[in-house]
Amino acid sequence: MEAHPRLEARSPDADVKAADRLLTARAALDAARAPLGVEELAARLHVARHARREFERTLIRRALAHTGGHRMDAAVRLGWGRNTLTRRIQELGMEAELRKDLKRDAASGT
Repeated sequence: MEAHPRLEARSPDADVKAADRLLTARAALDAARAPLGVEELAARLHVARHARREFERTLIRRALAHTGGHRMDAAVRLGWGRNTLTRRIQELGMEAELRKDLKRDAASGT
């Protein structure tokens, strides 16, 4: 099944930013409907940040799996530069996980 051309042209980074805007807008609407305490707002912000991090981790893992671990190719697929991909991997604490995956794949011959 082929993706719609407009969806293929869209950068995953744009999806992350759109999800972030959506979560922020949702929190603003919820806050307008019923006053929330500082603790509740902080909890919702924490959940939104966690969701964004997990979304980015999933995007990176899938792009690397699709390219056989080649970071330059994965960065191109994501619409990022290689340095951006490397920085995000470091910021998300994925380095050790990715090294472990590479060793496992090399041992299994995939």
